[in-house]
Amino acid sequence: MLKQIPEPNELIVINDGSSDSTLALLEEQYADHRHVKIVAIPNGGLGNARDTGIAMARGKFIFCCDPDDIVCDDFFNELARVTSQHPQLELFCFNSAMFDDHNSS
Repeated sequence: MLKQIPEPNELIVINDGSSDSTLALLEEQYADHRHVKIVAIPNGGLGNARDTGIAMARGKFIFCCDPDDIVCDDFFNELARVTSQHPQLELFCFNSAMFDDHNSS
């Protein structure tokens, strides 16, 4: 997803108390990217993590993405195109698809 979000846009990653090596991997992967902010907080649940990220956000639009979400390659380009054509836009709706990656068949 990072390749879709060029500066001056920002990517805020909230590490909500993970007990594995997630935080170290994030810091290693994104340490050289000024527009990526990584914040570690004690586990407080999805709502608390999103509230933390939203409070930090400085952009006009906010997109929340969970660790198990897959964002299509052109999503942010489409958002930029639509918002430039419709500067009064306040809400951007999009489709989603469900899949089961544990399907044994």
